[in-house]
Amino acid sequence: MHAFAPFPEEGKVGYERVKPVLFEFPTYSYLRTGDVIGPCADFAREVRA
Repeated sequence: MHAFAPFPEEGKVGYERVKPVLFEFPTYSYLRTGDVIGPCADFAREVRA
């Protein structure tokens, strides 16, 4: 695997590596993204199981 692999799995973006940038129009600010702060909808996993 390449040292910088933005696509760690076939067809999926590794957002932790790519760290996309967002633009907020009202304040004309750029925001850094990429850190995982926690899982979303853990209860959904239990329902599917």
